[in-house]
Parts: sequence; C-alpha cells; structure tokens
Amino acid sequence: MNTGIGAHLPRREDHRLLTGRGCYADDLRAQGQVHGYALRADHAHARLKRIDVARAREAPGVLAVLTGEDYAADGLKGIPHGAMTVKPEDWKAPCFGRRDGSPAFSAPNIPIVRDKVHHTGEIVAFVVAETVQQARDAAERIDAQYEVLPAVIRGLDAIEPGAPRIWDELPDNIAFEGTNGDLAAAEAAFKKAACVVEEEFPFNRVANAQMEPRGCLAEYTRDGRYCLQAGSQGVHRLKTNAALVFSVDPSKVRVVTRDTGGGFGPRSHLYPEYVLALWASRRVGRPVKWTSERSEAFLSDYQARDLTIRAALALDGNGRFLALKETLYSNCGGNCVSYVPPVNGSRIATTVYRTPALGLTVYGILSNTLPSVNYRGAGRPQAMLAMERLVDLAAERTGIDRIELRRRNLIGPADFPFKTAGGLTYDCGEFERNMDRCMERVDWKGFPARREEAKRRGRLAGIGLANYIETPVGAPLERSQVTVRTDADRVEVVIGTQSGGQGHETSFAQVIESTLGVPSQDVDIVTGDSDIVAEGGGTHSDRSLRLGGYVMVKASEQIIEKGAKIAAHLMEAAAADIRFEAGDRGGRFTVTGTDRSVTLFEAARAAAAGKVPEALCGPLAGDSRFVGRIPAYPNGCAAAEVEIDPDTGVVEIRRYVCIDDVGRVVNPLIVDGQTHGGIAQGVGQVLTEQVVHDAEGQILSGSFMDYGLPRADLLPEFVVENNEVITRGNPLGVKGGGEAGTTGALAVMMNAILDALKPLGITRLDMPATPDRVWRAIHART
Repeated sequence: MNTGIGAHLPRREDHRLLTGRGCYADDLRAQGQVHGYALRADHAHARLKRIDVARAREAPGVLAVLTGEDYAADGLKGIPHGAMTVKPEDWKAPCFGRRDGSPAFSAPNIPIVRDKVHHTGEIVAFVVAETVQQARDAAERIDAQYEVLPAVIRGLDAIEPGAPRIWDELPDNIAFEGTNGDLAAAEAAFKKAACVVEEEFPFNRVANAQMEPRGCLAEYTRDGRYCLQAGSQGVHRLKTNAALVFSVDPSKVRVVTRDTGGGFGPRSHLYPEYVLALWASRRVGRPVKWTSERSEAFLSDYQARDLTIRAALALDGNGRFLALKETLYSNCGGNCVSYVPPVNGSRIATTVYRTPALGLTVYGILSNTLPSVNYRGAGRPQAMLAMERLVDLAAERTGIDRIELRRRNLIGPADFPFKTAGGLTYDCGEFERNMDRCMERVDWKGFPARREEAKRRGRLAGIGLANYIETPVGAPLERSQVTVRTDADRVEVVIGTQSGGQGHETSFAQVIESTLGVPSQDVDIVTGDSDIVAEGGGTHSDRSLRLGGYVMVKASEQIIEKGAKIAAHLMEAAAADIRFEAGDRGGRFTVTGTDRSVTLFEAARAAAAGKVPEALCGPLAGDSRFVGRIPAYPNGCAAAEVEIDPDTGVVEIRRYVCIDDVGRVVNPLIVDGQTHGGIAQGVGQVLTEQVVHDAEGQILSGSFMDYGLPRADLLPEFVVENNEVITRGNPLGVKGGGEAGTTGALAVMMNAILDALKPLGITRLDMPATPDRVWRAIHART
C-alpha cells in the first residue's frame, strides 16, 4: 500500500497527542524549579518614575524581584527582532527604510521597562518564588509609580500632527515608509481611465489565540549554558537572538521545543518572558518556569492585522484594469518586532489580475498597542480584500457582471511567466479554472432562486467570490540530515522546520517514502532541539515543505548516489549499471537488465561493517543545506453564501467553497485540515474577533468573555478541493498549503455580506460584521 506522496494518511502524531502523551510547555518539570511572574504596566503610555520592590523581596518564598535597573546593571541587551524583512528577489537587501534614507526604525526590545512604557502589559518587574502563587502575591506588594502620558491607539491617529511621540527617537512615529510599482505610471493611467472606484478598508486588530498559552522552562546550567524549553515555530531564531541578548557565543545557548499548540506566526519570536526567565535562572541558580494565563495573553502575546488600506482601481471603457493605487498604513504597535505584513501586502497588491500599473505607498506606524506581527497570511488577506472589494464595486459602477469583469482581467495560462506591476514573477497557475470550479461547487447559477426563497423567509441572502494568491517566502536557510540507521532498519531525518500542528511527522515521512522507498512508518522525524538540529529557519510562510522538502530530497539523493556505489561493489557491477527504485518492494538498488538487487538497508549495513572500499565506509547518510529563495505562489478561489436576519443582524454562513492550488499535495487530509483551520481564522476576523481598546489604551477585550473567537456553530460544512498545478521551482513541485484558507476568507465573506446588503444601498461595512454592527447599518437605511 502506498503511504508516500499523495496518500490520505491520518496524522500519526494524533494518537500520541489525543492520548495525553504530548509534551507542551506547561508539562515541563525540572528538579528544584521555581516560578516566575511578570508584573505588567497598567498604562499604555507612561514614564516609570519609581519602582519600590523592597516589600516584595521580603515576601514568603521569594528568591528575586528583578527590575529594569537590574537588567541594565547586568549589561544585558534588548531583543534584536530584526523587524524589517528582506526583498523576495534579494534576501540580503531590506525592503524599506526611512524617508531620509536611513534604515527602518528598529529599536531593540528591552524585555523589562526601565524608563518608558510603550503599551499596556509591558513588564516592569519579574518576581521569582518557590510557587507561582507566592510570586503573584509578592508582585502585589510592588509599588510602581508612573507619569502617565497621552496614548495613541489608532495608526492613522499616530501620524497626525501633534500626536504623542511613542519613542523619543522617532518624532513622527513612522518607523518606515516605501513605495512599490511606478507611481507616475499609475497616476498617468488614472488620468485616462473611463471608470475609477475607490474605498478605504480598515482592518480590525486580532489576537493570536492559539490553543496552548505560551510558557517556558529556563535554566542556566553549571557549565554556563542558557537552556530554554518553550513552544515556538523554530528554535534557531530564538537561540540566535538569545545569544545576542546575553552577549555569548551561540554555542552557549540551547533551545528545545517539543510540542507546540499552535503558532500562526507570532510564536516565531523570542518573547520578553523567555529572556527574563533565563536571566532569573542565572540570578537564582535554579530552573525558572513561567506560564502565561489566558487573560495575560491578551496583554502580552503579539497581535495582528491592524492595517488601513486606501485603494483605487482604474478601468478603461471595456472593463480592463489600467492601474491600482494603494496607500497602506500599518499599525505596528509599540515595539519593533515585525514589519512583514505590510511588506507582503505591498508586493501582492494586484493579486491575480493583469494590472499594468501599480502606485503603492506603505507606512509602518508605531502606536501604544501590542506589536502587530506576522499572522497566518501576513498581509496577504488584507491585500486580497482590498482588490476583490474594488472589483465588486467596479462591476456595480460599470454594469459589467462581477464574474465577467474578473474573467476579462485574470492572468491566463498563456501569460506565464507573468511579471506583476509589483515586481513578482508568477510561474504557473490556473486562476480561471479555479474560479469556474468554485462557482460550480457553490452552485452559483442556482443562487437567484435561493435568494428569493430567503426573501420569503424575511432573510437577506448574498453570495460572494474572491480569487487570491500568496507570496510565501520565509527565512532563507534550511538544512536536513538524513541517515539510514542500521540498528533498526529505519531512516532518521533531522530538519530545522518545526510542527505547530501541521502534521510534519506524517507528511515529511511520506516524502522520504517516495524518495527512498522506506515505509513512512519507519521514518523518524527529529526537530526542535538546537543541540541536535544544526540549522534551520523554522515553520512559517508556507516554507516547511517548500524549503524543508527541498533539502530532504537533496539529502536523499546523496544517499542514493553513495548507495549505488556501495551496491555496485557488493554486486560486482559497474556503478553506471545500477538503478535505484523506491517502489512497493522498498528502496533497492538493481543491476540493469538482471534480477540482482541490494536493499537500501543492506547497502547501509555493508558500509557500516566496512565491507566496502574505505571511501564508502561509515553511515549511509546525506546532509543538504540551502541558502536563498525558493519562490512559489499558492492560489485559489473561494465562494461563500450568507443569509442575514435584518431583525437581529446575525450573519449565517450557508455555503463555503474553496478551490486551492497548493502545488503537489503530499497529504490531502492534512492540506484539507489546514484549509479548514485557515477558513475558520478568516471567518473569525470577519464576524466576531476584535481587540478593543479604550481611549487610554486599556484593552477591553481581555478574555474570551469579551473576545469573540469563532465557534463551531458559526461555521458550515466546508467544501474544499485541490487543483494541483505543479511548480518547477522545487523538486517536490509544492507551493504551500498552510495559509490558503485564510488568504481568501476576508474578501469572500465581506463580498457575500455586502451582496446581501446591496439592495439596501449599503456598499461599505467595516469588520467585524457583528450582529450589532450589521443591525445598525441596516436600520440606518430603513
């Protein structure tokens, strides 16, 4: 039975996780461990004038109470997040900088406040005690006195003249700005346009409400090493940054990630609590454990999606797109952690349509909020919504059917390779086929009858469609070491990507089965320990199979090349006559034209036993390292049908269809699961999720009583299909399947909702489309 590439295998890690044998951060224990607790600022913008910790240090069970002054006295540095990402086409060059030509503002993130608070929830003291309750009780004895400063929450407000200055070194609160495309060409195209539509799209800030709260176990060992165990999306980024914080050689830092209960982007980063736990362990001489409480997470976990796009689309008299103009205002928060989302959005703005000119300006803005960082889709869902809403508005303005308008402007198969006005080069795709199949599965033609039936029930029905595309890039380094083990006839794969629920233990093993012919159940995937995994970029931006698969295949090819020489020696044949087969009989080397063969494991045992020439002795293994870019462009089409109750404003999703081109599908079950989860996250942002602040910067949505995560009864049964268009950009032909569901969800849901509201003359509704907001929009018109 084939259990390699293409097989619908259930995730083999699920049994371990579902039977309680997973190991998450809060499961960790160490002999003699103590507990850390973070006292957080209760102001969004303030100067810390004085902090008195004397009474806290005298509290029962307390070992240390650490402050920003202590941190500075110990000579520790800020966390160098490297907020500005690099160009897709040149991974050594930063994308954008400041107007004066200087690099993007990227102040190191000092993990504990010494002087100025930049957002509510910043840490002002770290208490270490024998129990977490003792640490919490001691923290209540700390007297922190502040000079409260005016706060600014909205990004657009932060760049108004006279706005409060978030960082003293940055007078205008603009961390970076840049352009993409050709502004002059876009302006010229608009002047000759027959039709122009424009709109402003504000995007609601969301919380990364992963299932597992963050936590860590930190230990400073007797041999002077910093050892951190924490959930993450890649151990080497945390290791590298921790070494810089403590000014030590990277070999002095070990990071271990076992199981991670959801990442989605924000868990790629080294958080302040991890640094403080390591520092505290060095101070008290014992392991320090810290675990976030859920309400605490709303004050400390990095957030996402806070962006405003002002966009305009120009068309000629035949409905052909001439140019797109956009200005992106990205609210990056109070600390410089990641500028990836606005950079991604600036590149992909024209999406899947032939748009000759692009004039785009982007601003990265600081405010008194938590950092807004890379989060599933990272800027692409916002770009899709802006373009797809403009297309629907243009269809209404020109009288051209909205599907026909898309069809006239879609990039076609004959256009590839297609260079966009934003500077990307798409290699392949079947965008119109995706759209046609999506319309067929949602029964687009049958919708008018369903709309009339809904009307008889007093409901407003709407249907929407959205085409989408992604530009996954990610860290430009990956490495894999593949070894054929002779002690148990198994293959071991050490690789620098990491699972946060994506099923790597299953899909990676399937790749090895198809490459080396070893059954996937006999493949061990080793990740998440920087002492074992030599290098790696972690998991984000659809990179795991794109880059991880590349190095696994290349390492396997090294094994096959060496194994063929071993087999040639064992069978006394010429190496040129040896062929390798990864078939149903398992991986084996055969002499061409004969039935003589040697299995992969027989070759490995012979090399290990020294039964071959010295140059071939030793482990049968491969080691592949890749540095650079492997571009790919996952794409697809989504359609959604909704009904709205005008008496309550409740939006009900009646149908949701998603057709995705993720390239070659290694495991359809896993890809479909990823799509389902991505849709749910996108629907959540559209209908229920929003981080809400008051005017002073206090978070009003600080628990699941107030923050509206989507629930199962909000979602219909999804119809998902894959349209495999194989890319030649990597050996597996994969494009990426982790973000597709989210990327189109915002656009398709808002198109459907506004289609339902269109008979009332409503053409704009800001997210989230809560019952209250929808009801108010309806009754403002009636």
